[in-house]
Amino acid sequence: MLQPNHLYWLGLLAAGLALLYAVLLWRKLKRPLGGSGGLHRAKSLVKQGALSILKWHGVLLFALVALGFGILMALRSFDRLPNPYLPVAFLTGAVCALLPQLLDLRYAPRWTAQTAAAMEASRPRGMRFLLFSARLRTFLTLGLTLLEVSGWICYLTLRAECSPEAIAQILLTFGLSGALVAFLARHLGSFSAVGVLGSLPLESAGQLLPPQDQRNPSSAVYSLSSFLHDPASALPAAWRCLLPAAATLGVLTYGPQDLGAQAALFPLLVLCAGALATLISSLRGFPSGKPLDRLHYRRLWGNLWLTLLLTGAAALPCSFLLFGSLRPCFALFAGLLAAPLVAWGTQLAALAVPEPAGRDAGQKVPVTTWLILGLYGLLPLMLLTAALLSAFLLAGGADTPVFGLYGVALAGVGLLSPAGEFLVFSSCGAAAQGAISLTWMSGDMAEPAWAGGLEVFGKRLSYAGRGYSLGVTLTTSLLLLLCLAGKSPLPDRLTLGLGAGILLGIVLLAGLSALLLWGGHRTVLSLSEEIKRQYKETKGTRSGKSPSPTLPCVDLAAVHSLFWSLVCLLSALLLTALMGALAGTEGLLGLSAAVTVPAFLPGFFFLTAGDHWGNTPLAKAVFPLRWAVGPFLGDLALLVLTAALTLL
Repeated sequence: MLQPNHLYWLGLLAAGLALLYAVLLWRKLKRPLGGSGGLHRAKSLVKQGALSILKWHGVLLFALVALGFGILMALRSFDRLPNPYLPVAFLTGAVCALLPQLLDLRYAPRWTAQTAAAMEASRPRGMRFLLFSARLRTFLTLGLTLLEVSGWICYLTLRAECSPEAIAQILLTFGLSGALVAFLARHLGSFSAVGVLGSLPLESAGQLLPPQDQRNPSSAVYSLSSFLHDPASALPAAWRCLLPAAATLGVLTYGPQDLGAQAALFPLLVLCAGALATLISSLRGFPSGKPLDRLHYRRLWGNLWLTLLLTGAAALPCSFLLFGSLRPCFALFAGLLAAPLVAWGTQLAALAVPEPAGRDAGQKVPVTTWLILGLYGLLPLMLLTAALLSAFLLAGGADTPVFGLYGVALAGVGLLSPAGEFLVFSSCGAAAQGAISLTWMSGDMAEPAWAGGLEVFGKRLSYAGRGYSLGVTLTTSLLLLLCLAGKSPLPDRLTLGLGAGILLGIVLLAGLSALLLWGGHRTVLSLSEEIKRQYKETKGTRSGKSPSPTLPCVDLAAVHSLFWSLVCLLSALLLTALMGALAGTEGLLGLSAAVTVPAFLPGFFFLTAGDHWGNTPLAKAVFPLRWAVGPFLGDLALLVLTAALTLL
């Protein structure tokens, strides 16, 4: 058998190459901004708004990270922590998760403006800028995540000589800080940056200016929505959580055969191979043809299939050398195949159903349309479930269930390994919408010739990225639930602690979802009142003759969004800690199961309902969050599970 000691360094190699490629892309994007004066003014307006959001978001995140680090250090001083590395692991995990998001907030307006200016001059050049900015975000995130996780694994394995169980516990602490940062980052975009948030208050304020007009007080909020609503921030958190879950299940499965170290190493090698395959596939450029058509879309999907092929080819010899068998690789292939299928199913569910007739007249959506939407929403869930069941059977779960559980873990690893390609998908979709929005804000209200094709291109990629991100989040939550069940086997009967945990989990899931919708409604109302105040106190604002300050609207939206997201976050953490203190392991198991299992079905339904969700009677309150409810359920499950496992 191959000795694994020398293979741990492959993660650092992959991280170094990813960060080097990100630096090269950074140099390509540091070019003078072209375009008209209106585009420069629009970019400056959006940049001011992004810096304002960065201020509020950064201060809150730094405060939460400092609070979590202080609590862990206090527990360490009283010898209440099972591992002395946990406080430092929490801190480094938060920094590596936070840094790409802060850089994205800081420089996204410039990259988007560069794309818009390049599209006006030459469509192939504009698509190259679009792809460069998307890949820069992707490889910066992948590189930092690989550097952090691989560096800790190398240190703990080769220097500190920790057991695989201790390493998994430390990586779960990475997952807690990453889930915390991802939770707030996702809902910052879903609250304050959803595009319709800038247009809803205009009707109640009696304003006739379009929401993308620079003279409109909420124009910066409207434009910021273009690249903040789709950060795909849950993928790095899932990366940190899924790896220790797979390692833990591997140790439990192959420990009696003295292959526990190899079983814990195999997921890391597969994820490193996926990152290197993403780097290789990204060297392919975009087509040079002028029309913006399906060639660009097909090229990105071709890169995805190339990444999957290279990852599978690298996993075959690793499986044989580490285990002496190819059976683990078969389960991995089920996850590799599930990645494009889940993304395609989500895309089909969101875009295949036509808009209902009479929407502009305010008519309700027919019941038949909602039934069709529900059936389409089941498609990605069925594909994901079929992949996990296939992995369970391919790994030998029919004969030995513990091998099947490790097969499910490897399917999750296969699902996560092409995460870099889907980060490119999400970033391209957000940048495409941002380029169109900045072009509208530049002063020319006529739609550019390239806007229609670019909008369809961005929407298709955004839905694929969202569906994949939700599938990875839910799969990671399921694996963490299996690890939690392994530490606390299900009792023979329903105990008081287990029942209390299940009841609290159902209340938590429903209550926080309702609180999220209520917070969005309050954000819209507060922004409407601010615009009314500006119209009343500043003469000439209503007619557009006098410029309106936009930063008060941005600050108001950011504060409201972060406040309601923080309420949801702290409620989830405090209730999880309370359940652990009162009901112990059984209570945490019941709470986690009640939060995770129901999230699967409504999560994909809310995500794929898309614009149809705005046709409900509560459209004013729900429409700004039509893409937030589905990801929220997955993020909540991931947060509760990582907190429960950290408490144990």
